[in-house]
Amino acid sequence: MGVTGFAAVAAIIVALINLIIAIIALMKVIVEKKSARTHPERPKPPATRWKLMFWISSFIFVLSIVVILWQPWDASEIEITNIVEGDSVSIDVVVKGTSKNIPNDQKIWLVVYSHPVKRFYPQDNAADMQVNGNWSSRCYVGIDKDVGKRFDLIVILAGKDVQRLFSEYLKEAKAKEAWLGLEAVPDYAEVHQRITVFRK
Repeated sequence: MGVTGFAAVAAIIVALINLIIAIIALMKVIVEKKSARTHPERPKPPATRWKLMFWISSFIFVLSIVVILWQPWDASEIEITNIVEGDSVSIDVVVKGTSKNIPNDQKIWLVVYSHPVKRFYPQDNAADMQVNGNWSSRCYVGIDKDVGKRFDLIVILAGKDVQRLFSEYLKEAKAKEAWLGLEAVPDYAEVHQRITVFRK
């Protein structure tokens, strides 16, 4: 389940909890009102706390419903399938995975983050996509002397702006024959998965 899926489930749970609280608070208010009518001689109980709880819970419930309805249930899903967290990988590795609901104008692009130098390295090309959503991407993880060192494989769903950024970086790197990496990936890059691996 991706980030969007977790957000939807969380919103549903919050909505149900606040619906229950609102119902309980409303019942308390009704009971107190009935008690005041049937026993007018008793001091009127302060119902302010329950009324406040009812309105707050109702507001959160409605807000959660709006979030649930707003969720893009056909959101893109991307996952690496042949490598898991903590695996050891060679310097030249083919990363494979599955995907769903990838927009036509977006591409899956792998970025390798080097913990030793703290730089991000977009791989030479976007992943090769198949009709069934399976994808693969050839990755270069560090250099010869990086055996035993830690790297992150980052799966990004790249829109046109991110594609342009990566393409320009790669074009300049190839022209200078110097792959210096990027200081960061842009905030608007949609990161779907990030796993840590170690170099063989």
